Amino acid sequence: GFIFGPGDRNTGALLDLLRRGLAPLVGRGGNRLPLTFVRSVADALLAAVQTPGIEGRAYNVARDWPVTQRQFYRQLARAAGLHPLLLPVPYQLLAGAGFAAEAVASKLGGEPAFSRSAAALLGLDSDFPTRRIEEELGWRPALPFEEAVAAAVG
Repeated sequence: GFIFGPGDRNTGALLDLLRRGLAPLVGRGGNRLPLTFVRSVADALLAAVQTPGIEGRAYNVARDWPVTQRQFYRQLARAAGLHPLLLPVPYQLLAGAGFAAEAVASKLGGEPAFSRSAAALLGLDSDFPTRRIEEELGWRPALPFEEAVAAAVG
C-alpha cells in the first residue's frame, strides 16, 4: 500500500505538485487508494508482537480508510492551505512515462523520478480488506483520515 506520514518522500512529492498549482490525477481520480498512516503500521506491528498464537498468520495493513485518489489530493491540499487544479491524465500515459523514467535511470545508474509502480499505486483501484487484523488483533486506524493527513503535512 501507500504508507504515508510526516517527512515521507511520497507525500512530499505530491505536496510539491500541489504547490505548483496543477497536479495530475492518474485517470479520473475515483479509484480507491491503499492509504495507511505510518502510526497505524506501527500499531499493527505492536499488536502482532503482543498477541500470542498468531505465528504464520498474514494481515493486511494497507488501508486505513476507503479513500479515493481525488479525496486524498484534496485533503492534502486543504491541510496545506492550497487550491490546485487537479488535471486527469490517462493511466497508460503515466505508466508509459514511468517506464521511460525507469529506463533512463537504469542507463544512468540512478533512481527514476517516477515509476510504473507509482502510476499503479496512484492510478489503479486498490482495496485491501482489514477485517482479519481488526477482529483478531483489535487493530484500528491510528487517526481519522483528516487528522492523519494534517499530521503528514505538518
